[in-house]
Amino acid sequence: ILVADDSTVARNQVKRVLDKLGVETVLVTDGRQALDQLKAWASEGRRVAQYLDMVISDIEMPVMDGYTLTREIREDPALAELHVILHSSLSGMFNDEMIKSVGADDFLAKYDPDELAQLVVERIRTLEQGSAGGTSGDD
Repeated sequence: ILVADDSTVARNQVKRVLDKLGVETVLVTDGRQALDQLKAWASEGRRVAQYLDMVISDIEMPVMDGYTLTREIREDPALAELHVILHSSLSGMFNDEMIKSVGADDFLAKYDPDELAQLVVERIRTLEQGSAGGTSGDD
């Protein structure tokens, strides 16, 4: 799972939950780094949506925010199938509309470790069922 968040505390909180689930993580500090990493994997010939189980991104970050990251992912044919969860302390109708308009798969309010774990486990189960009991990916 690729995690993008400018907050060291938030990245570490997400990483702790994912570590407990036995999920490998790649951590970056903003949307630009996340997009650059995704494009690098794609340029190496990896099928990124099969390599990664999902992207979890904060919304408010410097350089590139989570909305722009999600929009860029959806517009790139090599990345468009990625499952994207926007993770933020922001809430309200405007954000709900933005989340839908950029094409995020889920929104998760900060910080509920149980809800995060549940979303991740559900996604991994869905991937495993879709691959007829195979593995979901490397990360």
